[in-house]
Amino acid sequence: MILRRTLLASLGLTLSLAAGSAAQQPQNVPAPGEPGRPESIERMRREQRGPGGEHRRSHGPGLFKLEGELALTDAQKEQLRAIHQRQFESTKSLREELFTLREKRRAGTLTEDDGVRARTLHQEMRASMETVKNEVESILTPAQRAKVEELKLERKEGRTERMERRKASPKIH
Repeated sequence: MILRRTLLASLGLTLSLAAGSAAQQPQNVPAPGEPGRPESIERMRREQRGPGGEHRRSHGPGLFKLEGELALTDAQKEQLRAIHQRQFESTKSLREELFTLREKRRAGTLTEDDGVRARTLHQEMRASMETVKNEVESILTPAQRAKVEELKLERKEGRTERMERRKASPKIH
């Protein structure tokens, strides 16, 4: 039961983070090679290229990547998209305000009241993610929920293995 809740919470978090990150993409990024273009963007652009330099296709966030593995029906896919869209629209103002507060923090102008507001907004986002998690869970069959649990365990094991490898590898300065 706890594992199921955790899995669904992580799925909801993935969906909402993907929606949040999509809404927070920078608008005025200098073109490649221009001064002021962050190195991280260049690295990200290079990593998105497949063999031969062609652009790899992303399959989207969260459960959208799992559509094939979960064998979602067309109706479930449509319900999932509707849930995602509702959550995206309902949290838009929260994400925008959080973005503004993050920029204030980066600029060093975040006040104590701003910090309290940011924590409140984060709690509201968590509540929204919990709602999404419950909605998503309600459209899955018991077999699909079991598959989600299985995949979550595999991912957790993979994270643990990667963490262990990082701890074991020598640090390069």
